[in-house]
Amino acid sequence: MTNASGQTVVDRAVGAYGPQAELYRESGDWSDRTIVNAFRASVARRPDALAVASIDGSLTYEELDLRSDRVALGLVDAGLKPGAPIVFQMGTEIETVVAFYGVLKAGLVPVCSIPNHRLHEVSLIADATGARAHIFQDDYRGYDLRTLSAELGERCPNIELRIVARGAASDGSRSLEELSECDDPQRAREVVDSIQRQLSAEGIAIFQLSGGTTGVPKVIPHTHATYLSAATRWAANLGWDERAVNLHFLPIMHHAGLGTALVPTHLVGGTVVLARAVDAELLVGLIERYGVTWTHFNLAAFRPLHEHSSRVECDFSSVTHFSWTFVRPELAAQAEEMLGAVAVGSFGMGEGVHLSARRDDPAEIRRFTVGSVIGPNDEVVVRRPGTEEPVPDGEVGELTFRGPSVIRSYLSQDDTATSFTSDGFLKSGDLGRVHTIGDRRVFTIDGRLKDQISRGGEKFMAAELEFLLHDHPDVREVAAIGVPDAALGERVCVVVVPEPESRNVPPEELRQRLVEHLDKRDVAKFKWPERIVLVDELPKTAIGKVQKDVLRDRVTAAQNKVE
Repeated sequence: MTNASGQTVVDRAVGAYGPQAELYRESGDWSDRTIVNAFRASVARRPDALAVASIDGSLTYEELDLRSDRVALGLVDAGLKPGAPIVFQMGTEIETVVAFYGVLKAGLVPVCSIPNHRLHEVSLIADATGARAHIFQDDYRGYDLRTLSAELGERCPNIELRIVARGAASDGSRSLEELSECDDPQRAREVVDSIQRQLSAEGIAIFQLSGGTTGVPKVIPHTHATYLSAATRWAANLGWDERAVNLHFLPIMHHAGLGTALVPTHLVGGTVVLARAVDAELLVGLIERYGVTWTHFNLAAFRPLHEHSSRVECDFSSVTHFSWTFVRPELAAQAEEMLGAVAVGSFGMGEGVHLSARRDDPAEIRRFTVGSVIGPNDEVVVRRPGTEEPVPDGEVGELTFRGPSVIRSYLSQDDTATSFTSDGFLKSGDLGRVHTIGDRRVFTIDGRLKDQISRGGEKFMAAELEFLLHDHPDVREVAAIGVPDAALGERVCVVVVPEPESRNVPPEELRQRLVEHLDKRDVAKFKWPERIVLVDELPKTAIGKVQKDVLRDRVTAAQNKVE
């Protein structure tokens, strides 16, 4: 994949590191291994140990290795060439893990979409990445991904192969099971070995996705070196080894799933336990069955688990620690009491940013901050918003990041041009500050600079939703905001100035009309407005910019008054 000047994605992704690239190589932050090489080292070390488990069963390292070899051979025999992107729309299932490693073994590039995306998002993602294939889960939570895949194939002619997992082939698709049929495991291994020998650790391994401003997500090109760097340092920071049994219940194809759960756990030879939903009975059953030692934790999991464990005796004795993000300190303390485990504050981005406390940190750090950097070559500068000027410790500013796992360019050069400082730091759009506690420089998150909504772990730009709604016949002006929610972090609220002829339409009826409008345009459900506020005019600055902070304050105050 090249641009007008002939640069490849790899040229931009690696070349942008400048002199730091050699520093990362010499320090060992960048190794010469691919993700598959690293996984296979654990296979050789622990072939009979559990690699992945779920409510449906489990696979040892050797079984996962053999099954993913067969997938890789099937993809190669189907005509896909190394470097071809393949869009994933699969849930947190064992089949997803098998497919992920199979795709990497074939030298292909996973495009980490999620099953909640609809045709609107997926077609834009496929076009942006030049995807050649689409793999989807047929039984995912009632979503009709089979029809979506067929429509995607019609809309995006570059899609050569459509693969259905956990379902039968139809309409030109092929099943993952059929693709994996192989009676010659030796040939599969030889094909995979040949491909892996041709790959570079500094070649593109994975396309993660970030929030976009016009409906096209920013595509994050991670190399094998950057991804393994993040995974290695994350596992070391949390003290993981082959005894780690790590539970993941969020989308596995997110960076949180791959970069801070699956890949680092497999690096150390531990076990990944997958939960397909945030269901208290399911989570408790998996923790007790497999002896889970760690998990990510958020509000969506805390509340049902807290309620369930207050009624039913639960055995959480195996859990030693959990990572939390944006949970209030008092809730982190309650979760510690409930699980009998240590809360470890953390913060991350798909771009390769990681901050984390350590298990042996005092509670003041673990509960009240997101910790510090996880490696000696990670750098954080807090800058005055809108400038590159650093602010003094203790003062709020925009967090900017540079390090061996942090990207230096997006797939799109337009996105790259506006997302980095002149000295190569990623502008996160998050507000935070530095605190000194003992001998540690640690960070807290104090809000967001970017106009972004974060609902239940899914982030998207408010401007995208506004763009999709601005042409609705009932809407004269619209502003989208996230309003605080105890369970999901934020819920989606739209503040609408209706057209004069629509001013007598009841708010709930208008909200339903907007939802139907988005549904017809195949927009993901997590972007649909859950609350609507009708106003005569939107508050604006002197230059006509909508004052989102004013809107949030008004809507939140009204919400608190009602509650």
